[in-house]
Amino acid sequence: MTNLQDPSLRVSGVVGALLLDKEEQRVVPHEETISQGFGRWVTSLAASHMNIDPIIGLSGSRDLSPLLQRSGNVRRRVVDGDGWVHTVSDIVDAEQVRAISLVIAERPVSLADGHHRYHAALAFASNLGASKDDPAGSILAFVSTSDARGLGIHPFHRLVPALGTIDIQSLRQDFVVTPGQPAPPQRPGSIVLLTGDDTWHLAPHPTHLMAMPSPWRRASSAVAQTLLYPHLGVTEADCAYTTSIEVALSHADGGAPALLMAPLDGSTIAEAGRLGLRFPQKTTFFAPKPRAGVVLRAIG
Repeated sequence: MTNLQDPSLRVSGVVGALLLDKEEQRVVPHEETISQGFGRWVTSLAASHMNIDPIIGLSGSRDLSPLLQRSGNVRRRVVDGDGWVHTVSDIVDAEQVRAISLVIAERPVSLADGHHRYHAALAFASNLGASKDDPAGSILAFVSTSDARGLGIHPFHRLVPALGTIDIQSLRQDFVVTPGQPAPPQRPGSIVLLTGDDTWHLAPHPTHLMAMPSPWRRASSAVAQTLLYPHLGVTEADCAYTTSIEVALSHADGGAPALLMAPLDGSTIAEAGRLGLRFPQKTTFFAPKPRAGVVLRAIG
């Protein structure tokens, strides 16, 4: 995938069949999932017997990038509405295919996007009694490196229900609280609190992070869940989610708090995968993504 406006933004990956792993040892989800949307993917698989939209996996191996070179023909080029050119090329060299498979198998693959599709595929394979050698025992996946240049990892911001007055002073028990700008923070683990009238930058006290696993310390969503929500009297289930800063600002202007989150990086997600940790639901979204329907895979 190459950006039309800035060709230096380029994301390479390999598309293929990734073995399903119900034990979550080789393929590791990186965040919790919500039940909404799961059923439609099971229905889609049952109706079509086809993967139409690849999940995205991140490999922590540095040996993958040099192998991502086409050895066959270019099959298709598609320009999407966001200005990305999707080029699909064959890899036909048997040794290259074998090397890619071995490198990806070396470390757990972090499931970056497509959690619902992945768990739907697990359920579908279980219903069929499919073995790992059956087509339904695998799923169509786009696997890239965790440090892939151009693969944007963006945060979901939190929309909190109306709470009345927020005691800013109490927040100083767990955060360094300073006036801020209405923009997502860049420091890992920090949060920008929008109240409508004021904007506050919340940086967690380092000593209060020590009880959290290392990847969680760098995830704003995990810091919010652990340190901030108790002050606000809310849980994750009370929050709505948006990727739009404008929507978050509008929500706060309407009298309810909004939380702007800092982005995560691929190495943190890969580290969480190695440790078997999951971030809170709706922590990240990825762009650009391979478009649904560009590559199809029959499973029956």
